[in-house]
Amino acid sequence: MEKRRVLWVVVPVLLIITLFALFACCCPGNRPAAAVAPPEPPPIGTANLAVPTEAVPARETETQMRNVLFHIDRTAVLHIHDLRGQMFDKEAGKPLNFDNK
Repeated sequence: MEKRRVLWVVVPVLLIITLFALFACCCPGNRPAAAVAPPEPPPIGTANLAVPTEAVPARETETQMRNVLFHIDRTAVLHIHDLRGQMFDKEAGKPLNFDNK
């Protein structure tokens, strides 16, 4: 009878100690991380490369639209069924901006 009572006390205590030891060993906690230097970013855009003629901006941009609801303001809407043409930039070398709001 005395052995059973001792087992009822000793076994839970051993389980609790084992769980605490397991969490103490396996959980990272507040341990300082190993000092690793961040990788250097690649030198993007620093090399002088020849620009191919295909990459030079054109004077005009071919445009084609079908079934577009073009909102001029809050109340007026243009329904573009089919439209094809060319769009020109306002300033040479600047990107073409269709939405001028």
